[in-house]
Amino acid sequence: NYEAMSYVWGDENADQEIQISGDKFLVRPNVLSALRRFRDKKKQRVLWIDAICINQLDMKERNQQVQLMTEIYSRASVVLIWFGADDSHVRSVFPEFRDMINEMLDEPDPTRWPEWVTGTASLFTNTWFERAWIFQEVICSKKAEIYCGSRDEYVNDYGAPRVANSLPWERISRFYELNGESGMLEKVPSGYCTVIGPLNHYQKEFNNVPDGKNTIDLLNLLELRRDSKATDPKDKVFSLLGLLSQKQRGLFRADYKLSVREVYRNISKAIIRFRMDLRVLSAVQQPSGKFELPSWVPDW
Repeated sequence: NYEAMSYVWGDENADQEIQISGDKFLVRPNVLSALRRFRDKKKQRVLWIDAICINQLDMKERNQQVQLMTEIYSRASVVLIWFGADDSHVRSVFPEFRDMINEMLDEPDPTRWPEWVTGTASLFTNTWFERAWIFQEVICSKKAEIYCGSRDEYVNDYGAPRVANSLPWERISRFYELNGESGMLEKVPSGYCTVIGPLNHYQKEFNNVPDGKNTIDLLNLLELRRDSKATDPKDKVFSLLGLLSQKQRGLFRADYKLSVREVYRNISKAIIRFRMDLRVLSAVQQPSGKFELPSWVPDW
Protein backbone atom coordinates (compact mmCIF):
# COMPACT_ATOMS: atom_id res chain seq x y z
CA ASN A 1 0.00 0.00 0.00
CA TYR A 2 1.99 2.94 -1.30
CA GLU A 3 1.78 5.94 -3.61
CA ALA A 4 4.31 6.62 -6.37
CA MET A 5 5.38 10.11 -7.37
CA SER A 6 5.76 11.34 -10.94
CA TYR A 7 7.73 14.58 -11.11
CA VAL A 8 10.57 16.52 -12.72
CA TRP A 9 13.99 16.26 -11.10
CA GLY A 10 14.96 19.80 -12.07
CA ASP A 11 18.38 21.22 -12.89
CA GLU A 12 19.23 22.28 -9.37
CA ASN A 13 21.80 20.47 -7.25
CA ALA A 14 20.73 18.02 -4.56
CA ASP A 15 21.51 20.37 -1.68
CA GLN A 16 18.34 20.20 0.41
CA GLU A 17 18.78 18.15 3.58
CA ILE A 18 16.21 15.68 4.89
CA GLN A 19 16.45 12.90 7.48
CA ILE A 20 15.93 9.24 6.62
CA SER A 21 16.07 6.83 9.57
CA GLY A 22 18.08 9.44 11.42
CA ASP A 23 20.65 9.85 8.66
CA LYS A 24 21.30 12.94 6.56
CA PHE A 25 20.15 12.68 2.93
CA LEU A 26 20.36 15.37 0.24
CA VAL A 27 17.56 15.89 -2.29
CA ARG A 28 16.77 18.39 -5.00
CA PRO A 29 14.45 21.34 -4.25
CA ASN A 30 11.51 19.89 -6.21
CA VAL A 31 11.62 16.66 -4.18
CA LEU A 32 11.73 18.62 -0.93
CA SER A 33 8.71 20.73 -1.91
CA ALA A 34 6.82 17.56 -2.86
CA LEU A 35 7.64 15.88 0.46
CA ARG A 36 6.33 18.92 2.31
CA ARG A 37 3.20 18.91 0.17
CA PHE A 38 2.41 15.21 0.58
CA ARG A 39 3.38 14.56 4.20
CA ASP A 40 0.53 13.68 6.52
CA LYS A 41 1.00 14.82 10.11
CA LYS A 42 -1.80 12.58 11.37
CA LYS A 43 -0.79 9.21 9.95
CA GLN A 44 2.01 7.42 8.19
CA ARG A 45 2.12 7.82 4.43
CA VAL A 46 4.25 5.58 2.21
CA LEU A 47 5.67 7.26 -0.90
CA TRP A 48 7.87 5.82 -3.62
CA ILE A 49 10.20 8.48 -5.08
CA ASP A 50 12.95 7.32 -7.41
CA ALA A 51 15.52 9.89 -6.28
CA ILE A 52 15.24 8.52 -2.74
CA CYS A 53 14.32 4.87 -3.24
CA ILE A 54 16.99 4.12 -5.86
CA ASN A 55 20.69 4.62 -5.19
CA GLN A 56 21.51 6.70 -8.26
CA LEU A 57 25.24 6.11 -7.76
CA ASP A 58 24.91 2.31 -7.84
CA MET A 59 24.86 1.17 -11.47
CA LYS A 60 23.81 -2.38 -10.58
CA GLU A 61 20.86 -1.17 -8.52
CA ARG A 62 19.76 1.24 -11.25
CA ASN A 63 19.82 -1.58 -13.81
CA GLN A 64 17.73 -3.77 -11.51
CA GLN A 65 15.21 -1.08 -10.62
CA VAL A 66 14.66 0.15 -14.17
CA GLN A 67 13.28 -3.30 -15.00
CA LEU A 68 10.67 -2.81 -12.26
CA MET A 69 9.36 0.65 -13.16
CA THR A 70 6.22 -0.67 -14.84
CA GLU A 71 5.42 -2.89 -11.88
CA ILE A 72 6.12 -0.14 -9.34
CA TYR A 73 3.78 2.37 -10.96
CA SER A 74 1.06 -0.13 -11.88
CA ARG A 75 0.90 -1.48 -8.30
CA ALA A 76 0.81 1.94 -6.62
CA SER A 77 -2.60 2.86 -5.20
CA VAL A 78 -2.19 6.32 -6.74
CA VAL A 79 0.38 8.03 -8.93
CA LEU A 80 0.90 11.55 -7.60
CA ILE A 81 1.73 13.91 -10.45
CA TRP A 82 3.70 16.80 -8.97
CA PHE A 83 3.68 19.96 -11.10
CA GLY A 84 5.73 21.91 -8.59
CA ALA A 85 5.18 24.45 -5.86
CA ASP A 86 5.43 27.77 -7.66
CA ASP A 87 3.42 27.82 -10.90
CA SER A 88 0.72 30.34 -10.05
CA HIS A 89 -0.78 30.17 -13.55
CA VAL A 90 -1.34 26.42 -13.29
CA ARG A 91 -2.71 26.72 -9.76
CA SER A 92 -5.31 29.18 -11.01
CA VAL A 93 -6.97 26.53 -13.18
CA PHE A 94 -7.10 23.74 -10.60
CA PRO A 95 -10.24 24.57 -8.57
CA GLU A 96 -13.37 23.28 -10.30
CA PHE A 97 -11.27 22.44 -13.35
CA ARG A 98 -13.85 20.72 -15.53
CA ASP A 99 -16.75 23.08 -14.80
CA MET A 100 -14.69 26.16 -15.50
CA ILE A 101 -13.36 24.75 -18.77
CA ASN A 102 -16.89 24.02 -20.00
CA GLU A 103 -18.08 27.46 -18.95
CA MET A 104 -15.15 29.10 -20.68
CA LEU A 105 -15.83 27.26 -23.93
CA ASP A 106 -19.38 28.61 -23.89
CA GLU A 107 -18.25 32.19 -23.22
CA PRO A 108 -16.51 33.84 -26.20
CA ASP A 109 -15.37 36.95 -24.33
CA PRO A 110 -11.65 36.48 -23.57
CA THR A 111 -11.47 39.57 -21.36
CA ARG A 112 -13.58 37.74 -18.81
CA TRP A 113 -11.17 34.85 -18.47
CA PRO A 114 -7.58 36.15 -18.87
CA GLU A 115 -6.24 34.17 -15.95
CA TRP A 116 -7.84 30.97 -17.19
CA VAL A 117 -6.53 31.42 -20.72
CA THR A 118 -2.98 31.77 -19.40
CA GLY A 119 -3.46 29.08 -16.80
CA THR A 120 -4.76 26.45 -19.19
CA ALA A 121 -1.91 27.13 -21.61
CA SER A 122 0.55 26.86 -18.71
CA LEU A 123 -0.98 23.56 -17.65
CA PHE A 124 0.00 21.90 -20.91
CA THR A 125 3.43 23.52 -21.10
CA ASN A 126 4.47 22.51 -17.59
CA THR A 127 7.93 20.92 -17.60
CA TRP A 128 6.42 17.69 -16.24
CA PHE A 129 5.14 16.91 -19.75
CA GLU A 130 8.70 17.10 -21.12
CA ARG A 131 10.17 14.45 -18.83
CA ALA A 132 10.93 11.14 -20.56
CA TRP A 133 9.64 8.81 -17.83
CA ILE A 134 6.21 10.36 -17.24
CA PHE A 135 4.58 8.71 -20.26
CA GLN A 136 5.12 5.21 -18.90
CA GLU A 137 4.38 6.25 -15.32
CA VAL A 138 0.89 7.55 -16.13
CA ILE A 139 -0.04 4.86 -18.65
CA CYS A 140 0.73 2.17 -16.07
CA SER A 141 -1.16 3.85 -13.24
CA LYS A 142 -4.45 2.65 -11.75
CA LYS A 143 -5.26 6.22 -10.80
CA ALA A 144 -3.40 9.49 -11.31
CA GLU A 145 -3.88 12.81 -9.56
CA ILE A 146 -2.35 16.19 -10.43
CA TYR A 147 -0.99 18.33 -7.60
CA CYS A 148 0.45 21.83 -7.66
CA GLY A 149 1.31 24.20 -4.84
CA SER A 150 -0.55 24.25 -1.54
CA ARG A 151 -2.51 21.47 0.10
CA ASP A 152 -5.82 22.43 -1.48
CA GLU A 153 -4.76 22.77 -5.11
CA TYR A 154 -5.15 19.47 -6.90
CA VAL A 155 -7.45 17.56 -9.22
CA ASN A 156 -8.74 14.65 -7.17
CA ASP A 157 -12.12 13.57 -8.46
CA TYR A 158 -10.90 11.76 -11.58
CA GLY A 159 -7.64 10.59 -13.07
CA ALA A 160 -5.30 13.12 -14.64
CA PRO A 161 -5.44 11.50 -18.08
CA ARG A 162 -9.22 11.74 -18.17
CA VAL A 163 -9.08 15.39 -17.09
CA ALA A 164 -6.74 16.32 -19.89
CA ASN A 165 -8.33 14.11 -22.51
CA SER A 166 -11.68 15.81 -21.93
CA LEU A 167 -10.22 18.80 -23.78
CA PRO A 168 -9.82 18.26 -27.54
CA TRP A 169 -6.94 20.27 -29.00
CA GLU A 170 -9.31 22.28 -31.21
CA ARG A 171 -10.73 23.75 -28.03
CA ILE A 172 -7.40 24.29 -26.36
CA SER A 173 -6.19 26.14 -29.44
CA ARG A 174 -9.21 28.41 -29.05
CA PHE A 175 -7.76 29.63 -25.75
CA TYR A 176 -4.82 31.02 -27.68
CA GLU A 177 -7.10 32.70 -30.20
CA LEU A 178 -9.27 34.24 -27.49
CA ASN A 179 -6.15 35.59 -25.84
CA GLY A 180 -5.16 37.37 -29.04
CA GLU A 181 -2.31 35.05 -29.97
CA SER A 182 -1.86 34.42 -33.68
CA GLY A 183 -0.23 31.41 -35.28
CA MET A 184 -1.51 29.21 -32.50
CA LEU A 185 -1.03 26.04 -34.56
CA GLU A 186 2.70 26.69 -34.36
CA LYS A 187 2.42 26.98 -30.58
CA VAL A 188 0.71 23.69 -29.84
CA PRO A 189 2.10 22.66 -26.44
CA SER A 190 4.25 19.55 -26.80
CA GLY A 191 2.62 18.34 -23.59
CA TYR A 192 -0.62 17.92 -25.46
CA CYS A 193 0.82 16.53 -28.69
CA THR A 194 3.16 13.94 -27.20
CA VAL A 195 1.42 13.02 -23.94
CA ILE A 196 -2.24 13.92 -23.59
CA GLY A 197 -3.32 13.45 -27.20
CA PRO A 198 -2.13 9.82 -27.59
CA LEU A 199 -2.44 8.87 -23.91
CA ASN A 200 -5.91 7.35 -24.08
CA HIS A 201 -4.95 5.03 -26.95
CA TYR A 202 -1.84 3.73 -25.21
CA GLN A 203 -3.62 3.28 -21.88
CA LYS A 204 -6.23 1.06 -23.51
CA GLU A 205 -3.58 -0.89 -25.40
CA PHE A 206 -1.42 -1.44 -22.32
CA ASN A 207 -4.13 -2.15 -19.75
CA ASN A 208 -6.82 -3.97 -21.74
CA VAL A 209 -4.96 -5.99 -24.36
CA PRO A 210 -3.37 -9.38 -23.45
CA ASP A 211 0.42 -9.27 -23.64
CA GLY A 212 0.55 -11.58 -26.64
CA LYS A 213 -1.63 -9.16 -28.62
CA ASN A 214 0.05 -5.95 -27.44
CA THR A 215 0.78 -3.98 -30.61
CA ILE A 216 2.58 -1.02 -29.00
CA ASP A 217 5.52 -0.35 -31.30
CA LEU A 218 8.82 0.92 -29.89
CA LEU A 219 9.77 2.91 -32.98
CA ASN A 220 6.43 4.74 -32.89
CA LEU A 221 6.94 5.52 -29.20
CA LEU A 222 10.47 6.80 -29.76
CA GLU A 223 9.28 9.09 -32.54
CA LEU A 224 6.34 10.30 -30.46
CA ARG A 225 8.50 11.10 -27.44
CA ARG A 226 11.55 12.31 -29.32
CA ASP A 227 11.36 15.81 -27.84
CA SER A 228 11.15 14.58 -24.26
CA LYS A 229 14.00 15.38 -21.90
CA ALA A 230 16.13 13.22 -19.64
CA THR A 231 19.16 13.89 -17.46
CA ASP A 232 20.66 10.71 -18.93
CA PRO A 233 20.02 10.46 -22.72
CA LYS A 234 19.78 6.67 -22.37
CA ASP A 235 16.50 7.16 -20.52
CA LYS A 236 14.94 8.39 -23.77
CA VAL A 237 14.93 4.67 -24.65
CA PHE A 238 14.78 2.97 -21.25
CA SER A 239 11.70 4.95 -20.17
CA LEU A 240 9.56 3.31 -22.87
CA LEU A 241 10.62 -0.34 -22.64
CA GLY A 242 8.09 -1.25 -19.94
CA LEU A 243 5.18 -0.51 -22.28
CA LEU A 244 6.21 -3.15 -24.81
CA SER A 245 5.12 -6.76 -25.14
CA GLN A 246 7.32 -9.42 -23.58
CA LYS A 247 8.47 -10.41 -27.06
CA GLN A 248 9.73 -6.92 -27.85
CA ARG A 249 11.26 -6.45 -24.40
CA GLY A 250 13.22 -9.65 -24.90
CA LEU A 251 15.17 -8.06 -27.74
CA PHE A 252 16.71 -5.32 -25.61
CA ARG A 253 17.55 -4.87 -21.94
CA ALA A 254 18.26 -1.59 -20.18
CA ASP A 255 21.87 -1.33 -19.07
CA TYR A 256 23.27 1.93 -17.71
CA LYS A 257 26.83 0.65 -18.07
CA LEU A 258 26.52 1.04 -21.83
CA SER A 259 27.36 4.32 -23.53
CA VAL A 260 24.69 6.40 -25.26
CA ARG A 261 26.20 5.36 -28.59
CA GLU A 262 25.88 1.68 -27.69
CA VAL A 263 22.30 2.04 -26.43
CA TYR A 264 21.08 3.92 -29.50
CA ARG A 265 22.89 1.56 -31.87
CA ASN A 266 21.63 -1.57 -30.11
CA ILE A 267 18.04 -0.35 -29.98
CA SER A 268 18.16 0.37 -33.72
CA LYS A 269 19.33 -3.18 -34.35
CA ALA A 270 16.55 -4.53 -32.12
CA ILE A 271 13.92 -2.46 -33.97
CA ILE A 272 15.12 -3.73 -37.35
CA ARG A 273 15.06 -7.34 -36.15
CA PHE A 274 11.59 -7.03 -34.65
CA ARG A 275 9.94 -5.06 -37.45
CA MET A 276 11.78 -6.83 -40.27
CA ASP A 277 12.06 -3.53 -42.15
CA LEU A 278 14.28 -0.44 -42.33
CA ARG A 279 11.76 2.23 -41.32
CA VAL A 280 14.05 3.24 -38.46
CA LEU A 281 16.19 4.94 -41.12
CA SER A 282 13.41 7.48 -41.67
CA ALA A 283 13.99 8.70 -38.10
CA VAL A 284 17.61 9.66 -38.81
CA GLN A 285 18.10 13.42 -38.82
CA GLN A 286 21.04 15.69 -39.51
CA PRO A 287 23.84 14.21 -37.37
CA SER A 288 24.91 16.33 -34.43
CA GLY A 289 28.10 14.40 -33.84
CA LYS A 290 27.41 14.53 -30.12
CA PHE A 291 27.46 10.76 -29.58
CA GLU A 292 29.40 9.75 -32.72
CA LEU A 293 26.51 7.62 -33.94
CA PRO A 294 26.65 5.52 -37.12
CA SER A 295 24.84 7.11 -40.07
CA TRP A 296 21.95 4.62 -39.80
CA VAL A 297 21.25 5.23 -36.09
CA PRO A 298 18.77 7.96 -35.01
CA ASP A 299 19.82 10.35 -32.26
CA TRP A 300 16.82 10.15 -29.96
